[in-house]
Amino acid sequence: MQDLTAIPPTKQNVSSSYAEQLIKNLFMQAPFAIQIVRGPDFIYELANKRSLEIMGRPAHEVIGRRALDVVPEIKDTLYRLLQQVYTTGERYLAEEEAVTYWRNGEKVDIFAKFLYEPLRDEHGKITGIIITGDDITAQVLARKKIEEGSKQLQSIKEQLEITFRNIPGGIYQFNGNGKLEYVNKKGAELMGYNSVEEVMAEPDMQQLKDHVNKTFIISDEAGQVVSQEKGSVYQAITTGKKAETVTQFVNKKTNQSFWIISNSTPVYNDDGSLGFVLTTATDITPQKLAEQKIRESERQMKSAKEQLEQSFENIPAGIFLISKNREILFVNDSAAVMSGYASAQEMMRVKDPKLVAARIVDRYEMYDEQGNPVTIDKTPPSLALQDGQRHETVLEVRDKKEQTSYWVLAKASPLFEADGKLSMVLAVSTNITTQKKAEQAVRQSEQRFRFLFDSNVLAVAFWKVGGEVYDANDSFLNLVGYSREEMRQGKLNWRKFTLPEDAELHEQKVRQAVAGATIAPYEMQYIHKNGQRISTLVGYAMLTGSQENGIAFMQDISKLKEAEDELRRSEEKYRQLSINLEEQVNQRTEELTEKNRQLSEAQQIAQLANWEWNPETNEVFWSEEMYGIYGYGSERFPLTFEKAVERMLPDEAVATRRRMQEHIVAAVRSFKETGETIFTNPPIDFQIRLPDGSGKFLRGTGKIILDNKGQISRIVGTVQDITEQKRSEEKIIEANEKLEQRNQFVEKLINSSLDLITVVDRELRFIKINKKAESVMRAYYPHDAIGKKITDINPSIKGTLAYDDLARAFQGEIIIRDKVKSTISENYYEYNYVPLSDSTGVYAVMIISHDITEGIRQTEELRKAIEADKLKSDFIKMASHELKTPVTSTKGYVQLLLTILKENDGQEKKLSPLLLRSSLVSIEKQLNRLTRLLTELLDLSRIESGQLELNREEFSINELAIDVVQDVAYTNPKQQINLYHDLTCKVYGDKDRLGQVIINLLTNAIKYSPGADKIDITIERHDTDRVAVQVRDYGIGIDKKFHERIFERFFRAEGQEEQTYPGFGIGLFIAKEIIQRHGGSIYVASEKRKGSLFTFTLPLGKKIKHE
Repeated sequence: MQDLTAIPPTKQNVSSSYAEQLIKNLFMQAPFAIQIVRGPDFIYELANKRSLEIMGRPAHEVIGRRALDVVPEIKDTLYRLLQQVYTTGERYLAEEEAVTYWRNGEKVDIFAKFLYEPLRDEHGKITGIIITGDDITAQVLARKKIEEGSKQLQSIKEQLEITFRNIPGGIYQFNGNGKLEYVNKKGAELMGYNSVEEVMAEPDMQQLKDHVNKTFIISDEAGQVVSQEKGSVYQAITTGKKAETVTQFVNKKTNQSFWIISNSTPVYNDDGSLGFVLTTATDITPQKLAEQKIRESERQMKSAKEQLEQSFENIPAGIFLISKNREILFVNDSAAVMSGYASAQEMMRVKDPKLVAARIVDRYEMYDEQGNPVTIDKTPPSLALQDGQRHETVLEVRDKKEQTSYWVLAKASPLFEADGKLSMVLAVSTNITTQKKAEQAVRQSEQRFRFLFDSNVLAVAFWKVGGEVYDANDSFLNLVGYSREEMRQGKLNWRKFTLPEDAELHEQKVRQAVAGATIAPYEMQYIHKNGQRISTLVGYAMLTGSQENGIAFMQDISKLKEAEDELRRSEEKYRQLSINLEEQVNQRTEELTEKNRQLSEAQQIAQLANWEWNPETNEVFWSEEMYGIYGYGSERFPLTFEKAVERMLPDEAVATRRRMQEHIVAAVRSFKETGETIFTNPPIDFQIRLPDGSGKFLRGTGKIILDNKGQISRIVGTVQDITEQKRSEEKIIEANEKLEQRNQFVEKLINSSLDLITVVDRELRFIKINKKAESVMRAYYPHDAIGKKITDINPSIKGTLAYDDLARAFQGEIIIRDKVKSTISENYYEYNYVPLSDSTGVYAVMIISHDITEGIRQTEELRKAIEADKLKSDFIKMASHELKTPVTSTKGYVQLLLTILKENDGQEKKLSPLLLRSSLVSIEKQLNRLTRLLTELLDLSRIESGQLELNREEFSINELAIDVVQDVAYTNPKQQINLYHDLTCKVYGDKDRLGQVIINLLTNAIKYSPGADKIDITIERHDTDRVAVQVRDYGIGIDKKFHERIFERFFRAEGQEEQTYPGFGIGLFIAKEIIQRHGGSIYVASEKRKGSLFTFTLPLGKKIKHE
C-alpha cells in the first residue's frame, strides 16, 4: 500500500484530494496515535507522527511493511488482538494494556490505551483495521504510585496501631497543653491503672498526676525524689526539644520498684506550632539490675587484680606474664630491673616484644652452669612458648655495661585455655648468686675431701650401727686385710675384727656416738683377717642427721707399740731414745688428731655468721651468732666437723661432704694452673633440724686459703639464716597456684557457657572467644580469630545496628537487644553489650549472644499448627456444606418428579418432556458435582496415605488439551475458551491425572471470572526440554501474598469476595502433587482484579514438533 502523502493530485480528483489532504494532515498531526493496517498480514497503510514516536521507528521503515516485520515483539500480545478483531469482526477496546517495544536495541515497556476498529468494504468484508490510541505510561505509573502509596500508608497506619497496642513499653500522646490523648495498655499499667479505660476516664490531668503521686515514690538515679514537672513530657512541651529521663518508681503499698526510661518527642504542625508530644516509657529494671551486678563484679575484680599486682610487686623475685604472641602482659619492678629497665612502668610502655628482647641481648650475656653461652630463644620463657612445656634452668647473667655478673634460677610455666590451647606463660626469675657461690665452695671442699679420702693418709671407713662396713678407702682395707669385693659382699663387720674383751667398750663407744657424741681418738686393738692383732688409734662419729650410719678414722700404730715394748725392755739403756721416740709418737698422735679434725670438717663447709677452720690444727672457730643460729643458746663445746654437720638433714650432710672434697681438689688444681691462693666456694642452701623439731634454711659461703706451696692453710666463711626468704618464696608459689586456679575457674566458667561470649578491644580486635562462640565462628571463618578485627572477619557488620551498639558500648552504655537476626547466619540472637573499664576508661566490650532461634522456630511451628487446625475445622464445615448442597438439590428434583407422577397416577396425561428433561439435566449436574467433590476427597486421601498411583504412557498433550476444552466448553457456554498451540509435543505420564489438572485449572478459571467472556490456554516450550501449559483467566485475581499458599492443603485465599465461591481448598493441592510426581512444577502469576495465569511444566516426551 502507498503512503497517502505520495499520491499526486489530478484534474479528476482535485476537489476530493483537498479533503483527503486535510484529513491526512489531521491524522498526521493528531496528538494521539493513528494507524491503518490492511489485509490478513496487517500491512501498514498509515502511521501518524505520534505512532512513529511510540514505535521508535521512521516512516520509511513502517509504511508498506508487515506489522510483524516492523515490530516482531508484539507477536504474543497486540498481534493476537489484531488476528482476533480481523477474524471476529468485533472491535476491541483496551483501557490499559502493557506493551513492549524495542527502540534502538533497547527494550521499552509502556502502557497503552487503544481501540481496534475493523474496516469493511462495500460488501461488509473486513479489509483492515484502524488503530487509535496513545501511550499512557506516565498516567498509569502515577496512578499506581498513588495507589501503592495509599496502600502503604494504610498498612503502616494499621501496623502502627497494632504495634502501639502490643508494644511491651508504654506509649503516650499529649496535646500541646499537656493533656493525655492516647495511652496503650502497658502505659496504663506503668501509671498504676488496671486498664486504658480507667486512665482515659480521669476528668483532667491533675487527677492523673494525683493518682501517680499517691501510688508511687518517684526518684532519679541519684536517689533524689523528683516531681512530674521534671519529667520528659514537661521538658518537651516547655523547651520544644526531645527529652529523656531515667527514674525509679517505688510502689508505696507493695514496696516493689521498677526503673523507667522515658523519651518524649515534640511533633509540630505544618504552621510550626506544637501539635502533640509522643512519649515512650520502657521498663529497664533488668538492665539496671545487670548494671549493679556488673559494677559490683568489676569492683571485686579490680580489687583482686590490685591485690595480686601488689603481691607481685612485693615479691623479691622477678615476675613476668607473657602472652602467646610474646607481648608482656605484666612485669614487676624486680623483673624490669633484671631486664635492664628502671621500673616495671617503663618496661610496660614498650609495646613491641622484639624491642624488649633486643634490649636484653644488647646489655646482657647469659651462660649455663657449664659455661656455654645461652641465647634468648633458649631461655625458659621462650622454650615454654615454643613447646608448651614447663622449663627451669640456672643461668649466669653478665652485665656488659656494669661489668658484673649474677646467677638466676629461671622458671617458666605455660598457662592454657580450657580447650588446651596455650594462653600465656608465667616466668619467675630468682637471684641465686649467693647460693651459687656457696655451692661452688662446697664443691671445692668436697673435692678436697675426696682427695684426702683417696690419698689414704688415714684409714677411713663408713659403717652402720649393726657393725657392717659398707665403704672404706684402701688404707682401711689393707689395715684389716679384706678386699673391696668382700666389702661389697657385706663380709666386713666391726665384730669380726674386734677382740672379745674389747667388745663391750666398742659397743659403749657406738652408743655414745649414736647419742650425738664425737668419739675422740683412743687406742684399740683389732684382729687382722690373718689373725694378727693390730694396734690402732681410732675415732668416729655418726653422720650428721643419721642414727644408723657413722664414719671412723684409724691409724695403724702397731709399729709404734712394738717400739714402745722395745723401749720398755731396754729402758735404762735407751731412755733418751725412748723419750725422743715418745715425743715423736706424741707429735705423730697430734698430727693424726689434727688430720682427723681436718677430715671431719672436710665433710661440710661450716656456714656460720662468722667461722674459720684451720686445716693444720683442725680447729674450728664459731662466732657467737653461729651458736644462736644452730640453736645451742649459751652452750659451748669444742667443735669438730661431725659436730658441725650433725643437725643437717641426712641427705644434705652426705652431699656436703661430697662437695667439700670436690672443692678442695678444685682449689689445688686452680693453684697449680694459676697460682691463685684463694679459692671461692659457690654458695649453698641447706636445712638444719633443731632439737624442738623446727627447721631452718641456711645459706653458706666459704673460701679456701692455700699457702705458697699449694697446701690448705685454712677455710673461712659466713652463714646467713634465709628461713624467711624461703617462706616468702613458698608464699609466691602458693599465690601463683591460686592465681592459676582462679584463671582456670574463670576460663571454665566462660567456656562452659552455652551463650556465645566474645571480648573485643577498642580497635575491635578479638581478645577472648569462648568455646561456643568459636564453634559458631569456625563455620564461616576457619582461622584463629584472636587478634583479628571483627570487621575483617565479618565486613557486613559495618553500618548495622550491631555495629552502632558496639560503638555505644565503648561510650560506657550497657546495650541489650532482643530478637536480632545474625548478619552471618539465619539465626536470631539476644545481644548484651557490656563495657569493661579500668582507671583509663572502657578498654574492651564483652558481647554475650544468646541464641533464641529455637524459641522463635517453636513459636512459628505452634502458629502453623494452630493455623492448620483452623484450616481443618473450616474444611470440615465447608465439606459438610458442599456435599450437602448437591444431595439436597438432587433430592428436591426427585421429590418434584415423584409428586407429579403421584398426581397423574391413574390418568392418561403424561409427564411433560420439557420438565422431565430439565429435571434430569439438573440432577445430572448435581451428581457430576457430587462425583467431582468425592473424587477430590478420595485423591486427597490417596496422596496423604502415599497410595496415589500413576499409569504412565506416552501421549499428545495437545490432543489431551483439545479433549478437555471440548468437554468443559460443552458444560460452560458462557465463556469462550481459546486454545493456542505454540508447540506440539508428547509427554510421558498419566493421561487421566494430567487431564484432571487441566480440568481443575479450567473450572477454577471459570468459577473465579464470572464477569469475563473468555479464557486462554497456551501450550508452548519451556526451556529446552520441557513443555508449559498455561491457563489465563480475566477474573478477580489473587493477592500476591497468597501465591505460594494457595497450593497448600485446605487453604483458600482470604477475603470477602473469595469466600463467596464454593470449594474445598484441595483442588490446587492435588494438582501440585500430580505435577510434582511427573517431575514438573506449577505456579501462578496474578494480581487482584487483573486475572490469573496458572502455569505447569512437564518434561518432553520422545517426539517434538514445532509450529
